Amino acid sequence: MEKTIALKDLSWEMIVADYMDSMTKQLNTYAMKTYWNYLCTVTPKSVGVLRCDIDNFQRYNDVCGHEKADATLYDIGQVLNQYLREKGWYLFRNEGDEFTILVPNAELEQMWEIGEELCKRVRNSNFVIPDDECKALTMTIGCAIEPMTLSHNDDYLKRADRQLEEGKKNKNSVVFLGEIRECS
Repeated sequence: MEKTIALKDLSWEMIVADYMDSMTKQLNTYAMKTYWNYLCTVTPKSVGVLRCDIDNFQRYNDVCGHEKADATLYDIGQVLNQYLREKGWYLFRNEGDEFTILVPNAELEQMWEIGEELCKRVRNSNFVIPDDECKALTMTIGCAIEPMTLSHNDDYLKRADRQLEEGKKNKNSVVFLGEIRECS
C-alpha cells in the first residue's frame, strides 16, 4: 500500500514540475502550449491572447534584490490569478516578468476590459520601487484575438507580442489592434 501511495505522489510531483513555474507557482509555457492544443480540439471560434509585462521590473530587481523581486513576482501572479480564476481563465508565466492569458471565444471589448482590469489590479497592489520616489509597478499588455485555425506553434503569440512591444514605449497601457489605451 505504501509503495502505491509513494508512486502516486511521485507522479503528481512530476506533473506539477512539468506544468508549474517553480518560482511563481503559476502554469508555465509548456502548460500553455498544452492548453492551446486542448482548445484546438474543442474548437472555440477564437482565442484572446494577452501578453503581460511588468513595467520597470528590472529597476525593481536592481533596487530590491533578487529575493524580494522573486517574491513580488509570486505576489503579482497571485493578484492576476485571483481575477482570472473567477472568470475560469488561466495565467501562464513565460519568463522573467512576462505572463500570458488565453481567453477562449474572446470578443473585442472583452479584451480591453480584461487588460484594463489586470493593469488596475497590479497598480493598486502598491508594489513600489523604494528609491524611485515610491513609483508603483505597473503593467503593459499586448492583446490579440486569434482564430483557432493556427497550429500548435508559437504563431498565436506573435501578434500579441507586437502589440506588447508597442505598449512598452508608453508603459501602463493596453494595446490592441494598434490602439493604445493608457490605464488609469
